Amino acid sequence: DWYFAGYQTILERLHRTYRAKDAFLTTEGSGEAWMNVIDGYLTVTQRHPDMVPFLHAVYNGYTTWFCSPENHEDDDDSFWAAQAREVMWGQCLGWYHPLILDLPNKVALVRKLVEFRQANVDCLSFGEMTGEVRFVGDVPRQKVKWLGRKEFFYWQIPNTPLSPTIEGELPGVMGYFWKSGATGRACAIIANLTPVEQPVEFAFGDRTVQLTLEPRELRRVE
Repeated sequence: DWYFAGYQTILERLHRTYRAKDAFLTTEGSGEAWMNVIDGYLTVTQRHPDMVPFLHAVYNGYTTWFCSPENHEDDDDSFWAAQAREVMWGQCLGWYHPLILDLPNKVALVRKLVEFRQANVDCLSFGEMTGEVRFVGDVPRQKVKWLGRKEFFYWQIPNTPLSPTIEGELPGVMGYFWKSGATGRACAIIANLTPVEQPVEFAFGDRTVQLTLEPRELRRVE
């Protein structure tokens, strides 16, 4: 209790001070014990195809998870698949190498994702993830290859070892159910992780939804 109570006292004072200035308090990691006084967590962990959004499902709406680290030299399909999955989970994107600004395709993909997230912030920041969408029938698989990265503070140092390259597959279409923090209404956030059209069908409450997603499309279904 000494450790917890001491930090609570310090952080409560900081949080109260900066909230009065219309500012927010962030840190790195995912310390659940401090969510009442920390507004956001930087999460720079290596992503894998078999990860699940455990923290987002439990704590979304209590705090904000930000950072979606990825090598800017990944192929566009792998980049889109990784970053679209982050958005569906409620992650706030960022922490790219500055050289991404020299790659118009990547910039366009990030802009598309950011605009979608901002348009659906009532769910993805302030809402509640309530489950995973289960599609009727098989969906295609999307191969991904996420190249290794240098640690942030070593980007400009030659011959710095990279983190491991991750290869695998994701479902070509993924989706999650959300409850809006503004209206309380349910919705589904669906993403086509492939560069081609994908027809899908899934149950949503007491109805069946059938739709065709454009290549690399994110869609909200209510």
